[in-house]
Amino acid sequence: AVLCGTAMPALAQAPAEERLAFDAAARSWEDGDFQRVRREFGEFVARFPASTLRKQAEERVALAAAELALSTNSISAARSLFQAFLRDHAGSALAPNAAVGYAATSLRAGEPRAAIAELQSETSPFARVWKTGEARELRLRGMLVLAEAQLAVGDFAGVEASLERGRPLAAQPVDGWRRLFLLVEGRRKAGAIRQALDAARELRGLTTNEVLAAR
Repeated sequence: AVLCGTAMPALAQAPAEERLAFDAAARSWEDGDFQRVRREFGEFVARFPASTLRKQAEERVALAAAELALSTNSISAARSLFQAFLRDHAGSALAPNAAVGYAATSLRAGEPRAAIAELQSETSPFARVWKTGEARELRLRGMLVLAEAQLAVGDFAGVEASLERGRPLAAQPVDGWRRLFLLVEGRRKAGAIRQALDAARELRGLTTNEVLAAR
């Protein structure tokens, strides 16, 4: 799972026992096991209440709760939890993850304009990762969500612009497939049939069994 804020000076300065426990819980995040993430970081807080890593552990518990709800298709609950994270941990290094999660769940809840507002706001934590250039995968995910939301409201020029901005980030074939799929849909709905066919030919070139399985 894509996660911002993994480079933490406080981690290097923490006692070895705390570092090992924190790292073990962090590996659960990489595996996408958010139930275990909540449990292990919760246990970390209980075991090391005075740790300099306590705040980061509590943030991961909160964000994992939102990701867990999303993974079980509890869209309304996930959206509320992402929104709460943005309210309670606005300055967190993990806030860009929550911003993209809130936008994605807003889109799935039938509120594409809320998704667009979050991802285009200059004050959104998502804007931060564009300024720093970090978190390529998260930036791409955000641009794909933005393009899909723009498609939902009929902003076809916005779809083109978002997908063009995301193009250098689509490093893997499955990323390119997702981007091109939205591009074909945007151009088709805009009535730009020739351009849609051009994108469809490019999409067909990326359509392999491996890509279809990954998406």
